[in-house]
Amino acid sequence: MRIGKQLLFGACVLALVCTAAVSASAAGASSTGERTATHGRGGVLPVKGSRPRYWGASNSVLDYHGGPVMHTNSTFMIYWSPPGSTWQSGYMNAVNGFFQNVAADSGTGNNPYSTLLQYYDTAGHIGYRSTYAGSYVDHSAFPKNGCPAYDAYKVCLTDGQQRAEVRRVVKQLSLPVDGTHGYFLYMPKNVGSCFDATGSVCAFSYYCAYHGFDQRLLYASIPYAATDHRGCGVDNGPNANDADDTIDGASHEHREMIDDPHLSAWWDNKGYESSDKCAYIWGPTTQTSVGQYNQTINGHRYLLQEEWSNATKSCVQRGV
Repeated sequence: MRIGKQLLFGACVLALVCTAAVSASAAGASSTGERTATHGRGGVLPVKGSRPRYWGASNSVLDYHGGPVMHTNSTFMIYWSPPGSTWQSGYMNAVNGFFQNVAADSGTGNNPYSTLLQYYDTAGHIGYRSTYAGSYVDHSAFPKNGCPAYDAYKVCLTDGQQRAEVRRVVKQLSLPVDGTHGYFLYMPKNVGSCFDATGSVCAFSYYCAYHGFDQRLLYASIPYAATDHRGCGVDNGPNANDADDTIDGASHEHREMIDDPHLSAWWDNKGYESSDKCAYIWGPTTQTSVGQYNQTINGHRYLLQEEWSNATKSCVQRGV
């Protein structure tokens, strides 16, 4: 969702999956929170149990505000993993596998991504045409803390530091920056992050993940959600891995990156983006001996929030 007032901030635009409620006013919804002409920030998804009044309950449709969407999209995973970092075994493979499976299911109506086909820009409708471009594990050391260490987290990375890491890897690997490729930056367990040096808006105390743009670079910051499972996780995921928590948030950001990449395309009269309106709404699930799931994507099971449908004015698991 968008924070209901405009603030100038640094050099990026961010849309957040957050763990604290921030109200949005209809009058200010079009301003996307904090932004400049080429960058900015806005939107929150509160922690479970701390939703604002209109979260999920509003049946107002998403409105188009004139900005571009991603007609096709390509995803690339970056894991920032200095020596000594903590990742559960199988975590990276599970996250990579999810995006591979989303790509393999392109063109089907079997999962929440198919709901995005009803949204458009001046060039036409979004297509469910996703490709998986690969992943990279960067063992470079973290920079000096850009924000104050908080709680038990000894490392604190600002958005500027994370954005610099994405740009460094993109340049090193000669990856494209063209508005159709999205770069997802993952951090290890127990690593903190904040918007800026003030340390006032931070992971696990405020947000769980966010997406943004820096000129033509589209990126998402994805903290290790199981660091705060109660605030940022799913209930009894189907893969018995910390990645279950992360995949739900990363999927949320991926879908919002597709239909609102520059925070100028689709949101409702309360300021909520598409995935915001259905946050933590799972719909019917199937229980297994391992956990529960509500999506089978390319033959693999996941527990994902539902996605908003303008056509039905409701949250749905697939189709329009």
